Amino acid sequence: MTRLASSLAAAALLALAPAAFAGDPIWHFKPGKTFTYECSSEFHYIQFTPRSEALGANSSSPRGTAGPRLRPGGQDTTRPEGGTTTEDPQWETVALRGTVLAVGDDGSARIEFVVERVSIEVRFDITGVHASWDSSKSSRTDLAGFRKYQAVVGRTFRALVGADGTVKELSNADWPKGDETGAVRNDRNERENMAADAVHAPTPAAVWLEFLFATAPRGGAAWEQTLKIPQEEQLSVKADGTEAVGNHLCVKARMKSADKERVIKPEALKNESPSDVANFASSMIVAAQKKGTAWFSRAEGVLVKLDFEGAAEVGTGTSVTHATMKWGIELKKQGAIDLKPASADGPETPSK
Repeated sequence: MTRLASSLAAAALLALAPAAFAGDPIWHFKPGKTFTYECSSEFHYIQFTPRSEALGANSSSPRGTAGPRLRPGGQDTTRPEGGTTTEDPQWETVALRGTVLAVGDDGSARIEFVVERVSIEVRFDITGVHASWDSSKSSRTDLAGFRKYQAVVGRTFRALVGADGTVKELSNADWPKGDETGAVRNDRNERENMAADAVHAPTPAAVWLEFLFATAPRGGAAWEQTLKIPQEEQLSVKADGTEAVGNHLCVKARMKSADKERVIKPEALKNESPSDVANFASSMIVAAQKKGTAWFSRAEGVLVKLDFEGAAEVGTGTSVTHATMKWGIELKKQGAIDLKPASADGPETPSK
């Protein structure tokens, strides 16, 4: 095809887009269809405690002589010039491959998923304490805190998903606990263990599937959606035209929390203590207003990309905490395989 012909074809697609994308969203499930998604999260919190609090309000210690303050990971965050700061970014990646085993008359699909790869990284920016692990580079980790991520690699689970993206059933989808047997703790990896011990648990499979399936756009210019991530999040969504993502022409939709304000109300965190920084920041994310953008190919019946986040800042009188959580979903590849005939006790299974 010539460059001019390609341009004309693309223009024709864009011209027809409103008609092609009208109506209810439909995932195009077919037995044997496969798709691989890279699911990522970034959890980042920063807490600053003024020097008067770091030393104690009645402290007579001279400037710069405060003892060390330990935060999750065991890091010394004393900053004599102004107080103490805790900063802890964490990055998680999970590669999920799904295979459609069977499709019902209503378009619902029985899908089997396998976790192909996991990576995790955590860093305490003030002290440089850092640890990371990628299952594609090493099948095992010696760090006890990362064993819960190691346990996820190779995990298989199934879901029943409606043609509209509703996740109706899940089986075997709870992540196993990490086995710390054989984990190594010594002077050489003490700092790495400090970081690994502070990392959050792997994002539940159910949350990834909510982002993946349940964000499919509805008909019309605006609509309401509910995500369970895992708490229910009521979203107001608006269509935002079409946009090409790679080779995919996508419907674009913008969403934000319908029942939450940008500023967190103090009562939402009344049961949490700022001194437990990681849990306090996690609770802030739950209470925070969320927003995001989804790109969905109606022609292919598949989500292509999703960006979603929550962020908030809270002052408690003794400290200021800023927390951000970002989630991302990206389609990496699609394909198809032959399936074995249905067995007597279940749906079709992929052929070896």
